[in-house]
Amino acid sequence: MPEAEKKGRNFTFRSRGDMHERLSEAAAATGRSISEEIEARLAQSFEAESKMAAFRQEWEQRIQDQREVAEQIRKDLNASKAEVQELNEQAKVQMAEQSAVLRSLERDLDRYAASANVIDALMGENEASRDLIRRISFELMSNPEWDGNEADRKAIADRIHSYIYPPEIFGSRI
Repeated sequence: MPEAEKKGRNFTFRSRGDMHERLSEAAAATGRSISEEIEARLAQSFEAESKMAAFRQEWEQRIQDQREVAEQIRKDLNASKAEVQELNEQAKVQMAEQSAVLRSLERDLDRYAASANVIDALMGENEASRDLIRRISFELMSNPEWDGNEADRKAIADRIHSYIYPPEIFGSRI
C-alpha cells in the first residue's frame, strides 16, 4: 500500500446534535468508514475553498477587464463628443460666413436692380443702350476699386470697350 494511502494521524473531535448519525449514514452510502467519510468531506471543503478562491480571482479579473473596456469606451465617447462639438462650431462659423456673403450678394442685387430701374427710366425704349449702360454699371459696381491704379482703369476700360465692340462680331481689328 502506498505511503499516501496509509492511515495517518488520529484526530478526536466532538460534534453536536445528529452529526454522528448523519456521518454514519453518509459513510454507509459511500462504503467508507466514518473516519474516511470525515476525511473525504474535509478534503472536499478544502478543494471547494481553493476553487472558490480561484473563481473569485478570475471573476475579479474579468470585472477589472470590463471596467477598463468601459473606461476606454467612455474616453472614446468623450473624444467623439468633443469632435462633434468642434465640427458643430465650425459649421456655425461657416454658416455665419455664408450668411454674410449671401446678405452682401442680396444687397448687390438690390443695388443692381435699382440701377437697372434708373437706367430704364433714363434710356426709355432703346434696349441696346439700356443693356450697355446696365453692363457698364454692373462692371463698376462689381469692381469698386477700378480707379485705384492705371492697370485697373485700363482693365475695366477694355471690358467696357468689349461690350461696345464685341470681338466675336468685330474681331480684333478695333
